[in-house]
Amino acid sequence: MSQDPQSTPTKAIAKPIDWTKPTDKGGLERCGQVIVGQMQKALPKFLQGQADKMIRALIMQAQKTPKLMQCSPLTLFGACLEAARLGLEIGGPMGHAYLIPFKGSATLIIGYKGLAELAWRSKQFKAIEVGQVRQKDAFDYMRGTESFLKHKEALGDRGRVLLYYVVIKTEHGSTFDLMTLEDAIAFRDRYALSKGSGPWFEMAQRDDGTPEPLNGFNWMTWKTILRRMFKVLPLSQELQHAVALDEESERGELQPAQESIPLLLGEAEPEPVATNQEKSGAAALREKMANASTGGALFDNPTDGNKAAAEALKH
Repeated sequence: MSQDPQSTPTKAIAKPIDWTKPTDKGGLERCGQVIVGQMQKALPKFLQGQADKMIRALIMQAQKTPKLMQCSPLTLFGACLEAARLGLEIGGPMGHAYLIPFKGSATLIIGYKGLAELAWRSKQFKAIEVGQVRQKDAFDYMRGTESFLKHKEALGDRGRVLLYYVVIKTEHGSTFDLMTLEDAIAFRDRYALSKGSGPWFEMAQRDDGTPEPLNGFNWMTWKTILRRMFKVLPLSQELQHAVALDEESERGELQPAQESIPLLLGEAEPEPVATNQEKSGAAALREKMANASTGGALFDNPTDGNKAAAEALKH
């Protein structure tokens, strides 16, 4: 007896992954299965075994920010891969790095604490101190051969914010740099990718009508000063890469890991094995990309930064 063709069970064919178009949670999970092996290889030794957790954190971050779900998986996982290479956590309590949606792409923004963590790992710095000077504080500084910076916070209402500073201490002494609130706002308005949202725009207003910066703005300003200081200091290769990456993100440029993902797809096949259609899509993407034009001390005698980062990812 012949069997009715309509009753014959058919094997479900996996939907091809298009890394250039936004997808849902299930699509991101499939992308994660494809790239997890390469993510694991990218992680530094002290974070080995945490690739799955980093991918889950990425998907969770995207779900919390609807505009990130509108970004292509290529840029989402490219940003995650860059963070993995640096051993930095995206989102979470550590505040190492953030994802900012910009014109349909997810861009990795390294936070002040992320740069400071990399600086600590390099063992080139003894301490990094940050400060916010307000109107009623006692503050004085001088640059030159006898440079100094003195800051004594006022008690009670210290008045409006005037400026920010960062002090870097090394075995050979200390150096500092500062930025006024007005200059920080001007810098934000010129370079912030996501206009009107994100940590740069965490700002309230005082009763007298003057701006009252909140935590996000404060940390972004300290990061900007720190990055400027790093340009004239000897840095580890890891820290140099992080600074360059952060500057590229401000210019809206494609980040290196986003360029490398299409090349990695040939080595990282999904489970189950990709269909011919999916493989040809990955090959087309590789060809397309190949042809494209290209307040207070933060740490002083701190505990092991590597251990802290690893512990944060376990929870």
